[in-house]
Amino acid sequence: MTNLTSRIRFYHYMSGVLINRQGDYLCSKCKAYANTISAMKTGLAEMKSESAEEIASISAELSELLNEADRCINSMNIPENTEGRKKAGKCLLPKGTCFVKSSKGLLKNIQGTE
Repeated sequence: MTNLTSRIRFYHYMSGVLINRQGDYLCSKCKAYANTISAMKTGLAEMKSESAEEIASISAELSELLNEADRCINSMNIPENTEGRKKAGKCLLPKGTCFVKSSKGLLKNIQGTE
């Protein structure tokens, strides 16, 4: 249950990151952003399917986080005609730094706690 709790919290966190970046003129047109929305939709659906029995017994607070993340992530449209903004020289963040990819990378640490 600990890992499921962390994963639900992760998807809730990512929903906030993605909504926030949606308003950013650089991130919202970046391929990394589009790919992350797609990956979050897929990952959330897989988690819900694989853990359906466990999800049925989670707390009301955790259930609300899951429902909010689900509503948010699945309501987002995946932008079309995106480009790698960093490769195109349009993203001015330091090399190896990306708001979206860095946030997405947290899942590897969470899944590593299983």
